[in-house]
Amino acid sequence: MKIVPWLRIISTHLQKDVRTEWRSRQCINSMLFYSLLVIVIFSVIIDRISQSALEVAGGAWCIATMFSGLIALNQTWAREIDSNIYDALRMTPTDATAVFTAKALMNFLMISLVQIILYMRA
Repeated sequence: MKIVPWLRIISTHLQKDVRTEWRSRQCINSMLFYSLLVIVIFSVIIDRISQSALEVAGGAWCIATMFSGLIALNQTWAREIDSNIYDALRMTPTDATAVFTAKALMNFLMISLVQIILYMRA
């Protein structure tokens, strides 16, 4: 398979996912809410002045990132399944790895956006 059509398929699916998320903002809102909730809970539980706060901060960051990534992954495929788009994607003559790569890139972008926002809030 040539690389240019494969990149075009990835680009098309990625644009579709970005447009859909930009219109609904459902996934990013739930990811941000959960991540900020985890950070707030950890900051309330751990005293900011003690040494344990520095030891736990990285863990809290990882927990917020990992579980918000799971939310993004769930929302990405749930939206496709609810709209019956998943069946249409399976029937298209395109490469399945291109669709998966586009979904993975979309999840990477969403998690990166959440990390940037968490970094700005910290």
